[in-house]
Amino acid sequence: MLFKYGKSNPKQAGCIIMEQGYSMKKPSEIIVSLKTQGKDILEVKVGGKAMNLSETEIQI
Repeated sequence: MLFKYGKSNPKQAGCIIMEQGYSMKKPSEIIVSLKTQGKDILEVKVGGKAMNLSETEIQI
């Protein structure tokens, strides 16, 4: 949305980092990378880091 509406340029859209959850003591980081050409978005990559809140093991 930032790129689409002109709030970031192609260089900035190459790596956008969003942080959340600090006030809840459960921080996470979302990393978004856009590959653009002119005003078009060609590719979106999303990744990040999060705190593991629980773990479940399933036997098959």
